[in-house]
Amino acid sequence: MPDIRVIDGSRPDQHTQPLLEQAYRLRHHVFAERLGWVPVSPDGREQDEYDALPCLHVLQVDAAERVQGCFRMMTTSGPCLLKDKFAHLAGRSSLPMRVDAWDISRFAVVQERPQETGLPTVSTVTIALLLAMYRIGRTLGIGDYTCVTDVHLERLLGRAGLRTQRFAPPRNMGNCQAVAGIAPVTGPVLARIEARAALLLPGQTVTISGLETIDRTAFGLGQELPHAA
Repeated sequence: MPDIRVIDGSRPDQHTQPLLEQAYRLRHHVFAERLGWVPVSPDGREQDEYDALPCLHVLQVDAAERVQGCFRMMTTSGPCLLKDKFAHLAGRSSLPMRVDAWDISRFAVVQERPQETGLPTVSTVTIALLLAMYRIGRTLGIGDYTCVTDVHLERLLGRAGLRTQRFAPPRNMGNCQAVAGIAPVTGPVLARIEARAALLLPGQTVTISGLETIDRTAFGLGQELPHAA
């Protein structure tokens, strides 16, 4: 069963810090070594200033407590990677700066062989993280997600049920073409992702823990959870 952990990046503890360290090493492999978006670090970790700000780290962890995938999410009403570092990828489009618009960054997964299903290039880790992303978004009352990704992952996410709207055409960045986009966090999109997940994770339940401990006021959110209808 896919096990998703939600960690408040500004409040790591003795239990969550080891998982975050694994995530930083996975991020380094993907964003430094493979994509070339950040410099290679001697310590093999990719960590930036946004990790110390109010943000949520979402990790998929296996039965041996090994991180298999991760992403970071933070509201666009404050500092975030897209508008601060990659605004040029938006061209002339205006980027959202709202409490209910959240930026997704550092989406990384351990490479695995995709299952033989109708979704040949979408891994079980990717679909579980995507499903968690949208269930978290619906729980927190998020209206939109923004992100910067490479065009390969953009296509993969589309096959998994998430279709983003580009702010501008792709541009060369590092070892690939990068693109910035936005996607609504709605019930119909979640339903599409759930349908894809049913094919890749038959009979399995994606569990999400840690969200109930988040200090919602740190993100400008009310204390009462909205109904995720």
